Amino acid sequence: MFTWIKHWIKTHALLVFGAGIFSLVLLAFSVFMLPVLIVNLPVDYFKNGKKTGRPGWMHPAVYVGYVIAKNILGVVLVLFGIIMLALPGQGIVTILLGLMIIDFPGEHRLLKYILHKTRAFKAMNWLRRKKNKPPFELPGAD
Repeated sequence: MFTWIKHWIKTHALLVFGAGIFSLVLLAFSVFMLPVLIVNLPVDYFKNGKKTGRPGWMHPAVYVGYVIAKNILGVVLVLFGIIMLALPGQGIVTILLGLMIIDFPGEHRLLKYILHKTRAFKAMNWLRRKKNKPPFELPGAD
């Protein structure tokens, strides 16, 4: 019955090995980097939303490159978060962080919806408590 699965794994051993390594890298990222990112966000990040616009000291050309790199990183985090929904890791939190990084219309509303509908907000505040940081302020529902 499962002979075709065994055959597929044998013929695609490199792919299976690569997927396993990729899964371990995502797990390591979610264990080590996500807490650092969450702890360093301001307490009112979700309540007030992020500040947008180019800082006065930054050259416009550098700012364009910064925005492009930041949005690419956000998309990568969202994709990794989607993958982590099936593989080991904190999928919802990674998706949430990716959405926080990307600039798009309606972002603040989507983040508030996710925070009210999932346990991600509770998990992020738990991480902040472990590092003696005050909890995030939850935005009111629209």
